[in-house]
Amino acid sequence: MASLSIGGLISGLDTDSLIAQIMAIERKPILALQDKRTKLQSQADAWRDINTRLYSLQNKAYDLKQAYSFYSKKVSSSDETIATATASTTTALGIYTLKVGQLAQAHVVASGNFASPNASLGYSGTPTINGLTVTIDVSDTLNSIRDKVNATPNIGVTASVVQVDATNYRLILTRQQTGSTEIAFVDSNSALTNLGVLVSGVANTIQAAQDAQLTVNGVTVTRSTNQISDVIPGMTFNLKRAGTLTSPLQVNLEVKNDTDKAVAAVQAFVDQYNSLIDFIADKTSYDATKKQGGVLFGDAGAYQLQSSLRQAVTAAVPGLPATLNNLAQVGVTTGAYGSPDGKLGKLTFDPQKLRDQLNANLDGVAKLFGAQRVNVAAGITDVLASSTQTGNYAAVDVTNGDTSSARFGTPGGGWMGGTVLDGTTTEYLTINLPTSQTIDEVRVYTLDSATYPAASYGLKDYKVQYWDTATSTWKDAAAVTGNTLGTVNSTFAPVTTTAVRLAITGTNATDGYARVLEVEAYQKNYGAAVRAYDLANGYTKSGGIIPNRQDGVSHEVSHIGEQIDRMEKRLTQREETLRKQFTSLEKALSKIQSEGSYLTQQLSQLSGW
Repeated sequence: MASLSIGGLISGLDTDSLIAQIMAIERKPILALQDKRTKLQSQADAWRDINTRLYSLQNKAYDLKQAYSFYSKKVSSSDETIATATASTTTALGIYTLKVGQLAQAHVVASGNFASPNASLGYSGTPTINGLTVTIDVSDTLNSIRDKVNATPNIGVTASVVQVDATNYRLILTRQQTGSTEIAFVDSNSALTNLGVLVSGVANTIQAAQDAQLTVNGVTVTRSTNQISDVIPGMTFNLKRAGTLTSPLQVNLEVKNDTDKAVAAVQAFVDQYNSLIDFIADKTSYDATKKQGGVLFGDAGAYQLQSSLRQAVTAAVPGLPATLNNLAQVGVTTGAYGSPDGKLGKLTFDPQKLRDQLNANLDGVAKLFGAQRVNVAAGITDVLASSTQTGNYAAVDVTNGDTSSARFGTPGGGWMGGTVLDGTTTEYLTINLPTSQTIDEVRVYTLDSATYPAASYGLKDYKVQYWDTATSTWKDAAAVTGNTLGTVNSTFAPVTTTAVRLAITGTNATDGYARVLEVEAYQKNYGAAVRAYDLANGYTKSGGIIPNRQDGVSHEVSHIGEQIDRMEKRLTQREETLRKQFTSLEKALSKIQSEGSYLTQQLSQLSGW
């Protein structure tokens, strides 16, 4: 409860104003803390924006360190009404000539004509369509039979009712897949015959079932679909129009490198980089006229980020030839000296220069950005196994580049151990490198095919180990447990080593033997996009520089808030004390005034005697 304030009735002082002035002076430390908190929050907001922009840059860098950004293919068709195609990064460049004689089409069967789709037909039976029974009752109509067919799971047929003309309707049965396989019918109680679906026991076909027939560079191809993806590796044909088997339609499909994809990816990276640099420059700027700096003016962390970004993008990539080891050689440069962009450290991009380099040396450009990794185990012949099955299962076969399960058991097809893995044994497969290498990924291909799936024949449990030359011991780099996949990538912090090995303790095979097709060990990548990605990730990841900074600011802001709360309480008490003191002063003055009046009165009486 606030104390009673007399407010200078006796003294004539403006005590409320005096108290307000005193409190204003004593409140200055709180105002300073509030200003500090506001500045911290503004800085936190700025770093939050930097984090968002840096994360976006990280995503753009990720695209640039992927093979698809540089090795994507595009396919042009000489006649898109006949055929088009798509290609993957593995498709060989060149021109593919297609002669399309026949398109694949689905078997279509029709009933006879009926006057109404909703009238009871009076037919009954339990015929089968593709081996599945459809029960037809005497009350059924064309529409209800249609619905029964469509409601039968996995029947492989779609039923519809078509109005042929003003007075006639037909039930249409269409096989759901194209190709030469026909719909299989078995009649019952002549229900299908009465419907006209079967005529003299033969389907009333209105569209024949047929495969697509074509030649690809002179090779005859027959497939059940018009989307054909198993002729040219990585390429899918989309057939649209055909001639005849004796007079096919010809179309040329040309596969080229899709340089547009790489150019777009680089442009997106440059744009995001410049957006981030602009933002940091604005927040660290100083307005000499206003004598006021941005919210991050003087922030060493912001200046360090600028410098690190510039270094990541402009520095030469180690291990590459001097003719193609920095981004300037592919058209990505800092602004001209003295220009606004140059002063800020922003990037400029010349798309044509990148296109020229892509056409001249695609692999070199991919390595520059970090999109092509080096498998240091490729072609190594110094490969040892603790045991090996007799026959075509040599340990050296795991470094010859063949990852096909189809060749397992043939010369060069992969390795199979001779030790039964029973939970107490370990099989070792060691690759000795000719020189010391820094690696950060090992990829293992194990047996995996339709006949021999990895879940039943592949590696289950193993460790990736490396030879530590400093201690002359094997150390674990990664561990895989419970695997059922044919290919497993194990990534880890970079290690420098002269040997890599698999320590295999478990297999999915019931015979207990380990089966490995290929082992690849990848050199640490120092490409420009990889450096930018790693730098951004170091700032943005959980536990990274910016999240840690944000946590620190949050704690400081919280601490300042607690300080302000405590000081506010003290000031409230201080104001209460001041009011009490001024009230006491007024009371004292009132008493003095009263006593003075009494003395004056007494003196007046004495002077009258």
